Amino acid sequence: MSKREKKMVEKRPKKIKTRKPTESTIAGRIETAINRIVVSLLVILGVIALVCIYVTTKNRVEEDFAAMSKLAADRVSKEIDTMKMSAYEIGCNQMFSSYSVSNADITEVLEQKKETYGFQDFGYITPDGVDLISGASTSTDSVEMALAGETYISEPVKGEDGSFTSYLSAPVWKHGVPGNDVIAAIVFYTDNTFLNNIVADIHISKSSYAYMVDKNDNVIADPTGELVNSQFNPIALAETDSSYKSLAKVHEKMIAGESGFSSFKRNGTYFVAYAPVEGTEWSVAVIANRNDFFGGIVISSIFVVLVVAAGILVSSRMSKKVAKKISDPLVAVGERLDKMSAGDLHSEFEVNDDLKEVKVLTDSTKKHIKSLTALINDISVVLEKLSDGDFTAFTEIPEAYVGDFEGLLIPIESLKETLSETIKEIQDTAGLVMNGSSQLAGGAQSLAEGAVTQTEELDELRRTIDKVKALVKESTDATRVSVQKMEGIKDVTAESTEEMSEMTDAMKRISETSQEIANIVSGIEEIAAETNLLSLNASIEAARAGEAGRGFAVVAEEIRKLAENSAQSAVGAKALVDAAVAEVERGSGIADKTAESLGKVIDGIDLIREEVANTATYADKQASAIEDIIDGVQQIAGITESNSAAAEETSATSEELSAQATGLNNLVEKFIIE
Repeated sequence: MSKREKKMVEKRPKKIKTRKPTESTIAGRIETAINRIVVSLLVILGVIALVCIYVTTKNRVEEDFAAMSKLAADRVSKEIDTMKMSAYEIGCNQMFSSYSVSNADITEVLEQKKETYGFQDFGYITPDGVDLISGASTSTDSVEMALAGETYISEPVKGEDGSFTSYLSAPVWKHGVPGNDVIAAIVFYTDNTFLNNIVADIHISKSSYAYMVDKNDNVIADPTGELVNSQFNPIALAETDSSYKSLAKVHEKMIAGESGFSSFKRNGTYFVAYAPVEGTEWSVAVIANRNDFFGGIVISSIFVVLVVAAGILVSSRMSKKVAKKISDPLVAVGERLDKMSAGDLHSEFEVNDDLKEVKVLTDSTKKHIKSLTALINDISVVLEKLSDGDFTAFTEIPEAYVGDFEGLLIPIESLKETLSETIKEIQDTAGLVMNGSSQLAGGAQSLAEGAVTQTEELDELRRTIDKVKALVKESTDATRVSVQKMEGIKDVTAESTEEMSEMTDAMKRISETSQEIANIVSGIEEIAAETNLLSLNASIEAARAGEAGRGFAVVAEEIRKLAENSAQSAVGAKALVDAAVAEVERGSGIADKTAESLGKVIDGIDLIREEVANTATYADKQASAIEDIIDGVQQIAGITESNSAAAEETSATSEELSAQATGLNNLVEKFIIE
């Protein structure tokens, strides 16, 4: 037994397990298709039947309701017309125009009408509003309408006792001729039962009922009187209770005088038909529960469902029989294909091929199994040689690879060529790797040595930068000291400027005082001149006096001499004061110039201080930059050390790679290639 046959025996399963179709099967699909068709047809027919029943019933209900509402409105209108006519006939009675008619006669006639129509009371109102029957004054809408020539019936009015009363009024014509003057008004009073009795007789189903509303949507008549007494008003109720909204819409149409058919929901679904009462502002509504009319639809629906269910049951049984006859042979073929997919290409199988299509399927399956067997055996041979390293193997039956099977042969040949080329490239690459790894090892060693040298140079550079950093720090400290000293000089100069300013102020005061002294000296000169003039006058007068004025002349002479001396002294003092004032002004000018020079010195000191401060700031920035340089040098040193270590590792790896390349070359030499 060959190696290939041994592998096939080892891979062949000992027991073939068949898989039953549990998901989608032909039988299931046939059965489902038949059932779907039958069910669809039955359901469609049932739905059509129900729709026809529903539409017919709904149309009949709408027609009946519309007719009933109109009949109810006509009946109410006729009843009211009958009552109006009876009152109108009384108004046309000539006896009421006779001057001889008494109140008793009028009361007798009206009493007969009251008994005939079941009125509660009556009145005979004159144009001045006095009731001849009761003697009371009366003024109502009914009376006003009758006095205006109209026959009128009012809406029910709620009295103080809670009961509702309607007023039927008619005009009493003069001489009993309509169109003449109205001489009085006849009014009949009745309770609300006559309207309730009218709508109580209106029925269209067992739960139906009718009621009337006025123009303000107030119920004025219903079979029991309950709605009237509760003053039922759906439009007003809908504002606070949303369940009345649909009914309120119907009432809006009713008070608008419309007629029609609709439905609303409140504790169930109800049909409603409505129509206006001719000759009034009233409207009649007829309401009934929808179930009264659609109960037959439920029974019809149940019957249709039963028919559909019976049809589905019969079609299900028939579809199973048909599907079994078709699916059994196909299942047998499917089980054989399951065995083939499990690796069994040798077992035979028998199929009932009474059907032509099944026989064609069986023959095709056998032919397919035979072809697959030949292909698998051939592929196994080729792959076995390839697994042994022989890449010169080729198929022995190339003619079997036809059609889509040709796609199996092409990949095998492509795989063989690709592997051959790959192995050749591996051999060539292994040699290149060996040479390259040797060169890489040498380069890595040189790189490691250069990295060591670079590390030493970086250490020397770092020490130099540290020295520069120290010098910059000393320069910065000295600059800061200079700034502090300049601040002191500035303060002293500022103090000198202030003192110079004070001295200037003092010299100005001295100049002012000297000016005052000069003024005083001028006054002394004037006094001396006047004194000299007085002494001259005195001498003249003494000379005139002769011997008697001699003594007075001596005194005048002395005074003259004293005045001359005073004048000379004043001149000398004035000269000295003028010289002092001039010197003071000159000194004040010098002091001002000195103060100005000191201000410029202070400004110069400020500029120098700012420049020195900027120099200190730049020195700080230089120190910070040197710190950054030191950090960068340290990082470069770290990277250089890493590069050195990586270079050493690369060198070791290159040597190992060279050894692996040699081993790889030895391995690929074992393959046989073209």
